[in-house]
Amino acid sequence: MKQNHSLWNIAATLLLAGGLLAACTQDELAEQGTPLPEGRYPLQIGSVTLAAEVDEQPWGADAPQTRVREDYYGNNSMWEGGDQILVGIEGYDPKYSKKYVIRVTSDGQPYVFLSDDSPVYWQSTQAKKVRAWYPVDSKVHLDNQTTSNGLAYALYAETADAVDYTKHIILPFTHKLSKVRVVLEGDKKNDVTDVKIKTYTSCTLNTDGTLTAGDTEDFIPMAAATYNGVKCWEANVVPGHEIAKIMVNGIENTLTKSLTPQAAKVNTITLTVNDKATEVNVSEITGSEYTVSGNVYLKGNGQSKDLKLTMAAGAKLTIEDIVLAPATDGNAITCQGDATITLKGNNTLTAKYTGEYDGHSGIFIESGTLIINGDNAAKLITTGEGYNGAGIGATNGANITINGGNIVSNQGGIGEASGIGSAGWGLPCGTITINGGIIESWGGDYSAGIGGSYNGACGDIIITGGNIKAYGGSEAPGIGNGLGESCGDITISGASTVVYTKKGPGGKPSSIGSHNSTGSCGTVTIGSECTVTQE
Repeated sequence: MKQNHSLWNIAATLLLAGGLLAACTQDELAEQGTPLPEGRYPLQIGSVTLAAEVDEQPWGADAPQTRVREDYYGNNSMWEGGDQILVGIEGYDPKYSKKYVIRVTSDGQPYVFLSDDSPVYWQSTQAKKVRAWYPVDSKVHLDNQTTSNGLAYALYAETADAVDYTKHIILPFTHKLSKVRVVLEGDKKNDVTDVKIKTYTSCTLNTDGTLTAGDTEDFIPMAAATYNGVKCWEANVVPGHEIAKIMVNGIENTLTKSLTPQAAKVNTITLTVNDKATEVNVSEITGSEYTVSGNVYLKGNGQSKDLKLTMAAGAKLTIEDIVLAPATDGNAITCQGDATITLKGNNTLTAKYTGEYDGHSGIFIESGTLIINGDNAAKLITTGEGYNGAGIGATNGANITINGGNIVSNQGGIGEASGIGSAGWGLPCGTITINGGIIESWGGDYSAGIGGSYNGACGDIIITGGNIKAYGGSEAPGIGNGLGESCGDITISGASTVVYTKKGPGGKPSSIGSHNSTGSCGTVTIGSECTVTQE
């Protein structure tokens, strides 16, 4: 964008009605300031910056900078030189605005030179605000942002106060658009060659710095970029307009959670790209056991099914409206290694145990990490059975991560396992992480609602979000260790985190922390921003 820097002295030309010149009063002349000789007092632009924004991830936080080129991390825009800006004075006829060109010194400092044949001049001594715009033609095309073309930009600057003709002014540019960045995850992220988002295809930058969206909404291309070794896709868009649809390699998708981007901010969408799931209807499965490998979307109709699932290491499973009720001994779902379960609809998992001193879990993790995803409308009730029957139980130090979903996790009723955590006696779980969701978890005798079981250790317990209720069994905390074994540190944080814990009957355990009898718990840290209730 090219531009210069002085303000035109605009000669006061009066349009005469009927050929007669209207006289001005002394008061009117005072309000207008003393007229200055035409062409004698150019506006002096001392410097140009892109004003810092205060936000978790500002776009343009290190001045001086501008729109031409993104920095290594893509959070700041930097002057590169050659771009034009349009400069004008408040209240002056827009036709007297002039173009200036941005130049950059060897040390990266931006300055301006006149591009038009004459600068902007002051017309009078009256103080006025000075304004500047990019692009100079005010129309911003958003539907041509590709890797080769680069991103579209709209910049606006206005002096904080009115200034007069004697001052050198600074033009503090700010971004008027929003940057949307799509970060790709998943097995197939490197196969993505084209990403588009649905939004306005154009907008207009008005002389007061506001934006007017165009009349057309459509999928606009995003430019591929790599920052710090991470590939992503970017486009600058009209702020305040909800983005709900995305197209990847020509396939249209609706975002699980829409984004309403903010102006002058980097607004990030994290998108997981995997192989298309193989759809399987529960009614079509013969036999009482089924192994999930790869990516499977298991659909049910809410009818009870005598079925046990085994998830191979690395498997991804989406369950929708399934009810697993095995008729023979076993866990409803057994995870043999790293696994991901995504919840949709209403789901119920119930383990089966016919013995006396052992048990099985609704979900049992043998090794690795189980990740559970879902929004708050996606429900799961999971129930263990027998003494070693957790709702969601792990052994061999396996980890449990819950990112969302509406989950009720029950120990088996007579047993000594946690609701979420250690699967029972001698079955230690690793780290338990809860980042969101609506969760209710019940521990068995001498076992925590979330954490360790009777003689079953657990690692650290980390809660960063969600609405959580945890109920301990006899003498046990709602969140913490069970009788006879330890748990690691417990950390609860996040302004949106709501936790209610209730200790079990008998003895005097803590609601969060150690069991009343033997065993130990690490350090308990509860952030002041959380809402935590203990009974």
